[in-house]
Amino acid sequence: MKKIILWIVLVITAGTITSCLDDNDFNYIEINGLKEDENGETIRNFDSEYSPFQGEELLLAPTFTFTIDSINPDVSYEWYINGIKTNVTTPTYRFSSDVIGIYEVTFTIVDNKTGVKFSANTRINVQSAYAKGWMILSEGADGSSQLSFVKMKIATNESGNDSIYYVGEDHDFVPGLGSGPQKLLENFNYVDYYNFGNSVVLNDEVIVMQKNKWVELNGNSFTREIYTEEEFMDGMPADCEPENAVMTYTSKCIRDKEGRLYFNTKAAINDFHAGKYMSDPLFGGQVFKEIYATNKATSKAKYFLALTKDDNSLVGIVDDGQANSSSEPYDPTMNMSSNRQNGNQVPITETDASNPQFKNISYNIINIFPHVIGESKPCNWVAILEKGGQYWFRDFTLELAYGNEKINIKADNMKAVSSSMFTNYKDAVAFPHKKFMMIANGNQLWYCPFEAGSNGTGLKLKDFPSEIASISYKDIAKYPYSGSKPEYNGHIGIGLTTGEFYIYEVIEEKDKNKVPTGTATLKQLYPNENTVDNNFGKIIDVLYKFGKLSNTVSYSIN
Repeated sequence: MKKIILWIVLVITAGTITSCLDDNDFNYIEINGLKEDENGETIRNFDSEYSPFQGEELLLAPTFTFTIDSINPDVSYEWYINGIKTNVTTPTYRFSSDVIGIYEVTFTIVDNKTGVKFSANTRINVQSAYAKGWMILSEGADGSSQLSFVKMKIATNESGNDSIYYVGEDHDFVPGLGSGPQKLLENFNYVDYYNFGNSVVLNDEVIVMQKNKWVELNGNSFTREIYTEEEFMDGMPADCEPENAVMTYTSKCIRDKEGRLYFNTKAAINDFHAGKYMSDPLFGGQVFKEIYATNKATSKAKYFLALTKDDNSLVGIVDDGQANSSSEPYDPTMNMSSNRQNGNQVPITETDASNPQFKNISYNIINIFPHVIGESKPCNWVAILEKGGQYWFRDFTLELAYGNEKINIKADNMKAVSSSMFTNYKDAVAFPHKKFMMIANGNQLWYCPFEAGSNGTGLKLKDFPSEIASISYKDIAKYPYSGSKPEYNGHIGIGLTTGEFYIYEVIEEKDKNKVPTGTATLKQLYPNENTVDNNFGKIIDVLYKFGKLSNTVSYSIN
């Protein structure tokens, strides 16, 4: 709700006061107020927050009605930006969104008869058009890496609720990326939570993994910040061919094609490049099949998982650290005592040592996904497992113990799921808030809840005209803060091998207690009436760009 401020200044002489008291007489002054509408608003058409894209012009045109002088009131107007009065004296204001940042705008009505002032504030968050949305990585006919973007906006719909709208696409909008596209990764900065005195912040970077050398892009402008190979202390080893990575605001870790890990401990939590990779691999060159990230979305996400190649065991790798000071006087440099164990390998302590579940795993691990559910909660994971043509979902919770020397198992559940969802497996994503899996199986899209006790049969939602190349998700926490508003559904993005890209809302059926029944439907959101061309060529990977770390676990529609 907007903050409404009323200033009333009555200047009465001492003589007048004496006269009033002596004569037992009173002088009454009628003062204008602002009429409330049916929603209790006094200054209307003036939202509490606006989020224009950089370069867009925003017209602010608030309206009001006085309680007394409702027709042709004698008023003047004032406008303030971040507390500084502007020279604008009209009832409307054209806000220029040229510079990315957060601005506090105050609109003031002055009743010229009495000098009484009425004010309302709004917060204007000028964002890059690429702050949030869907990224599509494609390969050109010449092998070049091509990055495209489907833009989104949040606006109030006819029912008065916030809704997400997809407002067009930019094809191949980053020139000269490189060649041999492989994968996309979003790396989040810590300024998401503490700006360290800055109002203009860079919340994320986008890493384009490719054979020709990885490139790390500014999350606002998509200009190149650095090539990943430039961050090695003594140069990237000649035999190091990066294949995957975990990147957070405290550390970075690359897994190369041979399975070796190269580690980078950062020196500041608000600088993406305050650190260098050691040119020698971790653990004497021990090799790993894969590494799995948490994105450090909560305070207990102080590690990531790695799967050993020699014995198919899961271990943790410490990824801890905090700023020297996140309050005034700000100091975003890393507290060295908090990250001294970063890069250490720590075991998962088995509940039953005679029957280990995380060492010498007898299942093939198809993938593992984090699903964080709360700031103070340990990290939750869900894995897709296979053995002998049968499949399972494994939903487990692991917590790095105090001292960062071991990981404790807090919960561990498995359930069998239908193998029909995996006859031609292509990709999968886990919706962490809604707790269901979406599986790309050839040209089919499947839905299946992953919590223990839920139905494991799965439900095929759609057949596409060609095979699916990649899928990604935008999940939204189960319920908005206000119980009077509708529950938000998650979105899924689907890229086909023939180049078409689609976005759907995933609508789960619920029983009277709001428990999912195992049935869901899709509602197409893109392409839509704003779409010019939804074919992006040979699609390699798609990824939803959250824009900042808190959006991955937030109750906000962002």
